[in-house]
Amino acid sequence: MKKFLTVMLLAVAIIFVSNNSANAAVEKIDSGLNFQQMGIGSIYNATVVNCNEWISLREYPSTSAARLAKVPLGARVEITVGTGETSAYDSPQNGFYYTKYNGIWGWCLQQYISRGSYITGYAG
Repeated sequence: MKKFLTVMLLAVAIIFVSNNSANAAVEKIDSGLNFQQMGIGSIYNATVVNCNEWISLREYPSTSAARLAKVPLGARVEITVGTGETSAYDSPQNGFYYTKYNGIWGWCLQQYISRGSYITGYAG
């Protein structure tokens, strides 16, 4: 009976992993412990440019969205480009890049971001 349960648990785990691997969206957790869907796209290193001191990392791609963080001039960030999997996280969108700064995903105005190198083997 013990072997049977072990085999069944292993089979369920394999099915679960297979289903999640086929899913194009990866769950990310933001600083407020709220789940967000992030489409799998190209992730790039980037730098904050063209501002006086800092730019806003926003909750959604709008200047009226709540500020999640202040991102200083020259800061290194990660951005998604052309995710195409989950429309809510396609980037750029409405003039904003979906951006990761200090472990927080949010939105920064595209005009203040200089895209750098493509990140290969991205693990999140």
